[in-house]
Amino acid sequence: MLDNKPDKIEKSKDSIARFNHWDERNKRVTYGLGLVIVMSLGIPVWFLSIFILVGNGIAYLKLFLVVPAAISTVLIHELVHYMFHWVFSKKRPILGFKRPFPYSKLRENSSISRNQGIVSALSPLIIITVVCVLLAIKGSPMTQLIFILTAYFHATICSGDIVSTNRLLKYPKDTRLRVEGDETVIFRELNME
Repeated sequence: MLDNKPDKIEKSKDSIARFNHWDERNKRVTYGLGLVIVMSLGIPVWFLSIFILVGNGIAYLKLFLVVPAAISTVLIHELVHYMFHWVFSKKRPILGFKRPFPYSKLRENSSISRNQGIVSALSPLIIITVVCVLLAIKGSPMTQLIFILTAYFHATICSGDIVSTNRLLKYPKDTRLRVEGDETVIFRELNME
C-alpha cells in the first residue's frame, strides 16, 4: 500500500526530490493507511472493550470519553513534532491549522537531516503510545480502556508520519530536508558533492 515510486526529480543543483503532503495522491495513501489501522486495530478493540465493560457492569457509553482524549492527542501529536523540529533545526518551527488539521513544519530557511526527519516523524507515535500505556497500567478498568483506545486511535493519525518515514528511508543518510510551501524538499548540501 505504501508508494515506493521515486518522487519527482527537480532541476536545481541540490534538490533530489520533493514531496507535497497535501497532494491528493499522497492524502489518499495516508488516509488509506489510517483506515487500515482503524479497521484492523481500532474497531476490534472498540467492540472488545464494550464487551468487557458490559460484562463488568460498567455503562458502555462511558467509553465515549475516548473521543475527547483522542482529539487532545492530535494537538499533543503536533506539539511533539514542533518540539523535535525546534531542537533539530535550532529555529522555531511554524505551528498552524490547515483543512482543519493542526500541523508543525520547519521554517522556510531551516533544515534537518534525513535521520532527524525520521525521528521527528515517529516521535509522536512512540511518545504518546508509551504515555497512554503507562497511564493505563495503574488505572481502573475504565481508565485502562480509555487510554488503550486513545493509543489505538492516535496510531491512525500517525499514518501520515509512517508514509513520510517510508519515503525518507529511500534516501541516503547524508540527505537533508527543508520546507518550501507545502512541500518537503529532500536535498544534499552542495559542498558535499
